[in-house]
Amino acid sequence: MLDFTSIQNQNNICILGTLPSSSSKIVYLVNDNNSSSISGNNNNIVSSFSSNIENLNLNDKTIYGIANGLGNQCMLLTSTNIVSMIFNSNGSTSIVISTTFVITSKPGPSIFIKYLLNPSMLFFSVYIDEYSLHVFMFDWDNGSGSFSNLRSLTESPIESCQIGFSEVDQQSRLLYFVNSLDGTLWKYSATFGDLISYPVWFANSDMVSRKCGIAYNGTLYMCSQAFNNVWNLEILDTTQQPDTTMTFVNIDNEISSQIFTCLNTVYDNINQQLYFTFSDMNANLGVIGMSKDASESVSEILNNTLIINTALTHSMGIHNQSLFIHLPEVTSGSILSLQYNVTCLNDCSGNGICQSGKCTCNYPKFGKDCSLSLPNIQSTSAGPPPFYGGQVTFSGNGFRNQVQEYLILIHDVPCQNLVYINSVSIECTFEYQSSLTPFQTITVNISSIMYPLITATFPLQHFFATPIVDSITQLEYTIVLHGHNFYPLDYLNVSLGLLSIDNCMELEPLGTSISCPLPTVDQLNSTNLVLSDTKNTIIYNQFYYIQPLLLSYEYADNSPLPITTSSVISIIGKYFKSSITKQLYIRLYNEQYPSLPITEIVSDTLVTVQLPPGIHSYITIVVVDYTDSQTISIHSESNQLKLQYQPPLLNPLYYQPLSILVYEIHGDNFGYDNTLVSISIQPTTSSPKYYPTILNCNQSTLVFQIPGTAQKGKLSLQIDGQSANDTIQFNLQPTIRTVSPLPDITGGKVTILGQFLASTQIRANNSTSNLICTYSQQNYPNSTAFCNGLVPGTGELQFQAVSQLSDQVLISNILTTRYHEPTILNIQPRSYRKTELILFNITGRNFMDRGLSVRVQEEPCTVQSVAFGYLLCTVQSFIDPFTITNPVSIQVTVDNMSGYNNSLLIYEIPCPDPMECSGHGICNFKIGQCACLQNYQGDNCSQKIDSISISTQLLYSKLFLIVIIFLQFLLYINMFIK
Repeated sequence: MLDFTSIQNQNNICILGTLPSSSSKIVYLVNDNNSSSISGNNNNIVSSFSSNIENLNLNDKTIYGIANGLGNQCMLLTSTNIVSMIFNSNGSTSIVISTTFVITSKPGPSIFIKYLLNPSMLFFSVYIDEYSLHVFMFDWDNGSGSFSNLRSLTESPIESCQIGFSEVDQQSRLLYFVNSLDGTLWKYSATFGDLISYPVWFANSDMVSRKCGIAYNGTLYMCSQAFNNVWNLEILDTTQQPDTTMTFVNIDNEISSQIFTCLNTVYDNINQQLYFTFSDMNANLGVIGMSKDASESVSEILNNTLIINTALTHSMGIHNQSLFIHLPEVTSGSILSLQYNVTCLNDCSGNGICQSGKCTCNYPKFGKDCSLSLPNIQSTSAGPPPFYGGQVTFSGNGFRNQVQEYLILIHDVPCQNLVYINSVSIECTFEYQSSLTPFQTITVNISSIMYPLITATFPLQHFFATPIVDSITQLEYTIVLHGHNFYPLDYLNVSLGLLSIDNCMELEPLGTSISCPLPTVDQLNSTNLVLSDTKNTIIYNQFYYIQPLLLSYEYADNSPLPITTSSVISIIGKYFKSSITKQLYIRLYNEQYPSLPITEIVSDTLVTVQLPPGIHSYITIVVVDYTDSQTISIHSESNQLKLQYQPPLLNPLYYQPLSILVYEIHGDNFGYDNTLVSISIQPTTSSPKYYPTILNCNQSTLVFQIPGTAQKGKLSLQIDGQSANDTIQFNLQPTIRTVSPLPDITGGKVTILGQFLASTQIRANNSTSNLICTYSQQNYPNSTAFCNGLVPGTGELQFQAVSQLSDQVLISNILTTRYHEPTILNIQPRSYRKTELILFNITGRNFMDRGLSVRVQEEPCTVQSVAFGYLLCTVQSFIDPFTITNPVSIQVTVDNMSGYNNSLLIYEIPCPDPMECSGHGICNFKIGQCACLQNYQGDNCSQKIDSISISTQLLYSKLFLIVIIFLQFLLYINMFIK
C-alpha cells in the first residue's frame, strides 16, 4: 500500500514504485533540479532521481507508506522503522533509520505516515489489535539528520476505528483521518514544541463514504459519495467559526455519472485547483480537475489505462503543472505524466485579467468569463406601476433569462418577483413607498447579486401609471369615481360643472376609487364631471347627469296609503332640478321604458305624480330626452322607491270552481299584476303548504289553479307582500269511483278509488263509524284511500266519503258494490266416476254458510262442513260420461254470489274395452281413449302389428314409441293428481 502527500512548500514528489525491468522496489524523486528530465505524455515512465537502496533490502521489507520530507528527502514507513532518504546532488543517497518498533498489521490505508514541516514531525499509525488504533510521532532534526522523541499522539487507543484515509495540513498544522467504518472524521492540532491532541469529530450523516481528501491552509477537501450515489466535493473550513460547518457541493452530473469510486487527491495551491483520480465502471483511470469551490470542473478518462479501483492504492503529485500518477501492479509500476494548463474561461472574454484560472474583470463587466454586464433600464412606458404599488415593466436592453442574478432597487427598496419577459423588458412587483410623489424622478438601481459591487443607477421620469376612470356611481349624496392608478388626493382635483368638490375620500383598496360629496345647490347649468391632477392634466372630462335621489312619498288627501285604482303621490328626495334641460319620467315596476311624466317638479326636493291603476311595487325617476314613445334617451335614473298600497280585501265566504282544478275568489285591491300575487293553502293534515298557480288578477277577482296533490285547508292571500284581511276555508268535493279489489266477506281492508279523497271520512253501509284510512299523495285525477275496519258480510256493499272543513260539509256520491264472490282454488280428488259416491274437499276463499249451495257438473253437492277457506261436500253422479267435455264445472254460491272453476275436475270417460285396452295399453279417462303399447294398435289395443313390419319400424322408430308411451303414462298419472 502506497501513501502519498504532496507538500506544496517543497517542490519534490516522492514515489515508491518498481523498476520497469524487474520487480525490485525503487524510490523515485521528482524535483526542480530534475525538471529538465521530465518529459512524455500518458503512460510514459518518468526519469528522475531514483534509488533502489539495495543495502536496505527493501524487497524483503513491508513498506507501509512514503512521505515527502524536507528538500530532496523521502520518508519510508516499514514494519520496524522509519527510513529517511536524502537524494544528494552528486547522485548519492543518505539514509537514516529510526529506532525500532513493530507493525504487525497488513498494509492498508489504516497504516499511514505523514510528515509535518514546521515543526518537523513524523506521524505514523500502529494497530494494537484489529480495531484499536495508536498514532505515534517522531521529531526529526534536519540539522543533525536524526530521529528522536518517539511518543504516542493518542493517550489511549482509539477504539473501533479503521482509517479510510489520513491527511496533514502543513499550513494549519492539523492532522485529519477518517474512520472507514462509519465515515467519522477526526482532527488533531499541533503547536510549536509540543503537540496538543484533541479529537473533533464530524458525523457522517449525509454521506455513504468519504474516499480520499487533501488539506491545505485550514481547509479539508474530500471526495464523498452520498446515499443517492451522487459524488460531492465535501469542504471543511476550520478557519470559520464554528469550525464544524461542512459544505457539500455536487460534482457536475455528467462527471459524477462516470465515477465508480474516487481514488486519490492532490491540490495545486499555485493555481488553486483540485485534482481527483477515480476509477470508472471499467476500471479505467480518470482524472477530474476543478476549482476549489467546484464551480468549474473538467474530466478525462484515460481509456486502456487500468487502475486498481481501491482508494489510495497509488501515489500522485503535482510538479510544474504536471500531474504525476504512479500506476502500481497493473502497469508494472509505470509513472504517468499528465501536463495541464490552468486557463480562464473564454480568456475572460477580453474584458479582464486571468489569474490562477480565475478572471479579474474590468468594471463594469462581471461573471466567470467577464462576459456579463448589467442591463440598461430606460423607462417604464411598457408597463408603469400604479402609485400604490403593483407590477412594473422596465424597458431597456441587455436583460438575461437569469433574473436570480439581478437585484433591482426602487429608491432603495427591492422590487420583488422578477420575471424575465425578453431581452428588452423585465417585470417585477413595486411596493408602495409613502415618501414618493407621483411626479418626481424615480431612481432605479440594478446590481448583480453575485457581484454586489457592480451596480448601475437610472433616473426615470414619468415613472407611475396615469390614473384612469372606468365608471361613475352615485350613492345617495356622494359620487364615486371607479378606476385604477389613482394618485393620493393631494395630487388630484374633482369638479362638477363650475364647482370644485372638496372633502373627497380615497376608498380601499387605495388607488381604485374616490368618493366625493355632491354639491348642495338647486340646479347646475353645466354638469361636466372633471378629474385632473395638480399639474392641470385632464384625466377625465365627461358630461354627467346627477341621479335623482328618492327618499319617501306621501299620498294625497292625507290617506295613509295609496289606493289601487288611481292616486296622486308626492315624492320627497333630492336633485330633481339638477338637470333642468332634461325631462323627468317615472319608470313603473317591470316597465322597460319610462312612460309616465312627472306631474310637477315642485322643488329640487319635491315632485308630484299621478299613478295609474294597479299596484306598482317600485318606481324610479329617470332623466331623459323624450321625443316620442319610439325615441327616448335615458341619461340617468334614481334609486328604486318602494310603494306600499292599501292591503287586499278578501271575501272569506266565496270561492267558486270554474273547472275541477281552477277556482275563482273575490275581493278588492288585488291590482292587475299576477306576479305580485301569492296564494298559499295550508292543508289540515301534516302535509306541507302548497302554492296554486295564479292565472288571472283583475282588481276584485283572482283565478288560480291548484295542483293534483292539492288538499283542503286554509287559503291565505298576499299581494305585493301584504296579507289580506281574512282567509278562506278551502274545501274540495270528494268523489268515489270504484272499489278494487272487492273486499273479502271477512271485512277488514278495502281500497277505494276516486278523486279528492285525502283527509275525508269514509263510511260503509250507512255505518256511524268511519273507516280508518290513509291516502295517496296524489289527490286528482286519481285519489286512493287505503282503509281498514270494514265489518264482515256478504252481498251488496255501499261506500260514501264526507269532507268537512270548519262548518263546510261536502258529501260524495254513494258507491254501491258488493263483497267478493267465492273463489275456488283447488278440489280433491281431481277426478270421479259415474255412480261413485265421493266426498270432495274444495279449498278457496269467501266460503260461508249463508245462502250456500255447491254444484258439480250442475248436480248438487251436499255440504258436510264449511269454513272461510274450505268446504266438504258429497255427490253421486249418474250423468252419461260420453255426453260431457272435461274438465267439468264446479260452482259455489254464497248469498246469491257465485264463484266458478272449470279447469280442475275430471269426470272419467271409460275406454271401449272393459279390460282397459285389452291389457295392451293405458286408458286416458279424460278423453276415453287407449294409448297402446308397442306391437299393438286399434281403439282397444287388440290388434297385433305384423312382425316384419315391426322389425322394420323398430329400426327407425323404437325410440319414438318409447317416448310416446312414456308421455301417455304421465298423462294418465297427471289426471289423477288433478
